[in-house]
Amino acid sequence: MAFERVSISKKVQGWCGWSFLLEIIDSCRSSFERGLVTTLFETGCRVSELLMLRKDNFLFDQHPELIVVDGAPVLKKYEKVDEIPAPKRKSGKKWITKPVERYRTFPIKKSEPLVEPMLEWLDRVKGGKLFPQLDKVKNKRHKVLHIIRKIGSRIKRERIPYTQVPPNKLWPHWFRDQRARQLTWDYGFAPIDLAGFFNWEMPQLGVIPHYTKPDWRELAKKMGVDIRDEMRKLRSYK
Repeated sequence: MAFERVSISKKVQGWCGWSFLLEIIDSCRSSFERGLVTTLFETGCRVSELLMLRKDNFLFDQHPELIVVDGAPVLKKYEKVDEIPAPKRKSGKKWITKPVERYRTFPIKKSEPLVEPMLEWLDRVKGGKLFPQLDKVKNKRHKVLHIIRKIGSRIKRERIPYTQVPPNKLWPHWFRDQRARQLTWDYGFAPIDLAGFFNWEMPQLGVIPHYTKPDWRELAKKMGVDIRDEMRKLRSYK
C-alpha cells in the first residue's frame, strides 16, 4: 500500500495542544500503541531512531522531576569525505559523504501528560529495545506509519488542529514537529535550545559548535527544573 508523503512545512501551522494528544492516546487500543505514540512525542525521535532506543537509555536517578534519555541515536548526519567532478551541476562538483554516528542526551519532565502512558510501556519492557515486536518487520517505517494512521482513523474529528489534514492521515514525523513546538510554547525554548534537544544543525543560526549547544541540565532549567539545586540537596545528605 502506498502512502502520500505529508510535508511538515506546508501542512502544519502550530502546536496542537495537550488535549488533542490525549485524544490520540484515548484512541489507542493497547499499551503497545500508547507506548509507540508517547515515546515518539516525548523523545522527538524519528521512527528509525526510536526503534534503536533501549530501555537502559532512560535514566530515572538524575532528578525526581525528570527522566533523562541518554545516548539516543541521531541519524541523517553526514560528513564530506571527498568530492568528484559533476559537470551537469551548477557547482561543477559533487560531494561524497558518509554517515556519522551522533547521539543526544535530553530531559523529559515527568509532569507532562504523556509521560504516564509512556512509563506504563517502559515497565512492560523487560530489557533491550523498546519495541522488539517490530524487529522482524521488513519495512519498519511503513509499519509504524500504518499503525499511526490506524490510531488516527479512530479520532472523531475532521482535521488535526492547525492543519488541513484529517486524523486518518496522521503521520509519525508530525509528533517530532509537535514536540519542538510544545517545547517552544510551554518552556520558551529558543532555536539554540531546540538545537541542543534534538542535536540539530541549524544553518540559519550559522555554524553551531557542539560545545556551545545547551546540555540536558541547561535544558532542564528551561523546563523549570534546576538540576543544580537537586545536586546541592544530594550533597547535603552525605
